[in-house]
Amino acid sequence: MPDMKRTGIVRNDIFIEHLKGMDHPEHPVRLMSIYKRLDRDGLTGQTILMPDRPATREEICWVHSESYYDLLSHTRNAKPFSFDADTWVTGKSFDAAILAAGGGIELVEQIMQEKLDNGFALVRPPGHHALHDRGMGFCILNNVAIAAEYLIRKHGLKRIAIIDFDVHHGNGTEEHFYERSDVLYVSTHQFPFYPGTGGPRDFGQKEGEGFTINLPLPQGQENCDYILAYEKFLLPIVEEYKPEFILVSAGFDTHVKDQLAGMRLSTPAIMQIVEDIDYTAQKICKGRMAMFLEGGYDPQVLADCVSESIHILLGKGRTTRLTECRMETSNARRFLKHVQVELQKYWQCITKVDGLGD
Repeated sequence: MPDMKRTGIVRNDIFIEHLKGMDHPEHPVRLMSIYKRLDRDGLTGQTILMPDRPATREEICWVHSESYYDLLSHTRNAKPFSFDADTWVTGKSFDAAILAAGGGIELVEQIMQEKLDNGFALVRPPGHHALHDRGMGFCILNNVAIAAEYLIRKHGLKRIAIIDFDVHHGNGTEEHFYERSDVLYVSTHQFPFYPGTGGPRDFGQKEGEGFTINLPLPQGQENCDYILAYEKFLLPIVEEYKPEFILVSAGFDTHVKDQLAGMRLSTPAIMQIVEDIDYTAQKICKGRMAMFLEGGYDPQVLADCVSESIHILLGKGRTTRLTECRMETSNARRFLKHVQVELQKYWQCITKVDGLGD
């Protein structure tokens, strides 16, 4: 058995203080269940805890406006405040948000320094919906976008891939990199669904044309639909892009037991996708990979998925994989065909996918 990898974890009790005491789907129990499971499974001692590291104003404003940063800073120790019906901050939310963003920066920094092989930012509030000048969709600061900017600005990386398998489209991440080629943004998501973005023809503009890959899928997709999407389409595109680092917006709300959406994936199917992403990172960018917690609203499922993901990051892997999936019987085949038609002019690997029919 190969040596266990050095896997970093961003974990802090301040993340539990965000929205504490409020009746909200993105509640502290989500993270409490994860931390409890890691302790129970012995993973706390097998991973490396990142030091507390708040993101600076400058780092945050690489992605967000200064006026938005100032607005957020004024919520510290204030009464609850809402950006919209879904997105609230409480008196501890600003401190949680800057530590979440800074924790992601510290994680990728230590991977770049080769002190770590990979890692998982287990943080709240989540980030992939957060726009330049406002929060939305439970998200306050765009943690994954800030980490990508850090890698570009501080380490000079030229190609970063962000893979987003949350059930909701990461509109904030897409918006930030939509006209750029130094970040490949790849998203699978339920469509039409919140936030209503991420259509099949949204593939970037100007220098970024072809570097945004959206695969919008209708409600009810199952294990093989997602596995085929990643194995036959999305990860080959990532491999062709040859990123120097892979960031993952990891939302586990595609699970069949998650009540906020309508996909039907099992835990083993989601883990097969995580394992495939990890394998791709090992193959093309020295294993450099950092996962960022986004959605997932069944605490039990969330704890299961995060624990198993960390086992994969540590190099323990999974001993079994799901039965081979056939493109000819996939419910998502016609949506994958549409992606092939739209993207084959940008990516050579797309033309090689068989079994889609006319």
